[in-house]
Amino acid sequence: MAVTLGMPLDDLPLSDDLSVSDAWINMAVNPNAAEDSAISPRHHLRIVAQGDPRSSVTGRHSGWHAVTEPRSPRGVAGVVADVINDRHEPDDFGEWILIIESSASPNIDIAALFDATDMPSAPSLIFGISDLDRPCGSYLVRREIYDLVPGNGFFDFKEQLLSRVISNGLQIEAVPVAKRAHKLDTRQGWLAIVKEWAESRSDKEQFDMTLEEGPWRRRDGACVISPNAVVDDATIISSVVMDDAVIEKGAVVARSIVGPRTRVPAGAVLVDAVFTGRDRGITGEIPPRMERSQDWSRMGRHR
Repeated sequence: MAVTLGMPLDDLPLSDDLSVSDAWINMAVNPNAAEDSAISPRHHLRIVAQGDPRSSVTGRHSGWHAVTEPRSPRGVAGVVADVINDRHEPDDFGEWILIIESSASPNIDIAALFDATDMPSAPSLIFGISDLDRPCGSYLVRREIYDLVPGNGFFDFKEQLLSRVISNGLQIEAVPVAKRAHKLDTRQGWLAIVKEWAESRSDKEQFDMTLEEGPWRRRDGACVISPNAVVDDATIISSVVMDDAVIEKGAVVARSIVGPRTRVPAGAVLVDAVFTGRDRGITGEIPPRMERSQDWSRMGRHR
């Protein structure tokens, strides 16, 4: 998805006015997430790869501070250890560090991770998992664990740091935080995350389907329609329509992703697809009907 749409996974929209990274940081600063102020986050760091344009641009959310990985390649554990040691005093981070993968779904019980810090077993690392024992891309780590990371060379989190934690006799716990584990890196996963987020929001009834105006007038299911998109009497069903996209009159977009600055012409039917204008080097012209047998995200990469 990141390659197809040309944008980082954590910057993908989760609702009409909220990105995935916005949702995560809102959850992290929620006082209900951790009653113990000593656990509450002190810094909100987004670690970006060298060359990532976000390293020199302030993020949408004022709480994010973008940090470029100090050295590459270092692996996930190596990069986090370098950021801790090179950019801040260790005590700035407190006892626990909440790590979130960029493709992770924010539809989790983040409070369960913090609650697990009080387990009698005194864990040093707490994994968030689904009810089906699948990792959910978020975990709490005692800051001192990163002292186990060597100062040089590639050092992965799951394959190398976990082995070192176990060999040192430190406790690892897995805590259920979600019914299912979804990832943002596929169309199906992203739409499932949008659906779960919409169902969990207290203001999910914010769209009055009886109104005569607004992009929600012909909107069905859990959808994201950017405020900057133009939806001209089109039908949007369980889909995402991104910034400055144009959906012309009579078009139908179902279970699909329409990328930024992409035009879906009048009368077109887009089903089970990821559609971006640059897939074919044009501004979004598509045949009158395109269904799942033609996935434009794949076609664009092979041309």
